[in-house]
Amino acid sequence: MIRTRNLHRPALACACFALICGPLSACSSGSASEAVSVDKAQIIKTLNDAARQNLGAPFDKLDCDKGLKPTIGDKSRCIAESGGVRAAFDVSVTSIDKGNLNFDWTLDENSRVVTAEAVEKEVRPKFKDQTGADLKTFDCMGDIPGRAGGTGICTATGTDGVAHKVNVTVSSADGMGVGYEWNIESPKPDPKKKTTPAPTTSKRPN
Repeated sequence: MIRTRNLHRPALACACFALICGPLSACSSGSASEAVSVDKAQIIKTLNDAARQNLGAPFDKLDCDKGLKPTIGDKSRCIAESGGVRAAFDVSVTSIDKGNLNFDWTLDENSRVVTAEAVEKEVRPKFKDQTGADLKTFDCMGDIPGRAGGTGICTATGTDGVAHKVNVTVSSADGMGVGYEWNIESPKPDPKKKTTPAPTTSKRPN
């Protein structure tokens, strides 16, 4: 059985967005010739504002390691999570204009992952239909690489004590949108016991 679920629109990370800091009071102070720093709270606000415009909602989680100094090329790294996808954004000062900092940000695609929690959220409501038992525990061997072809392995154990292997394969990735398929691999049947249901594949596109 194939099931689908739509993710947030991925437009935020498909392009590099620049912020001209002049209109924001937090970005300017002092004389026109004095460049000022931007604290990480302002960076977080700016990225969340962009997420609202491009994804329809702010990030579920967002934090940056530091603010930006008034130096061209100074960088900050921010970790964002949206819809079960986590990725890093590199923020960099591009220019200084009359004391105002201009900066933009880009998605580090190598950092993008589907969280184990997101996979569990997909599997849990469908587990009983496929195995006959409620899901008790769910463990993955780390997060799943958020790139086309990325794979991950999880173990889902039911209330009946039977452990099932869950294979996850990423089918597409675009910005903060990641589509993946997963299937529950039933253990080899014990001839002394009743056989378990056949594996079922589900798909979540971006």
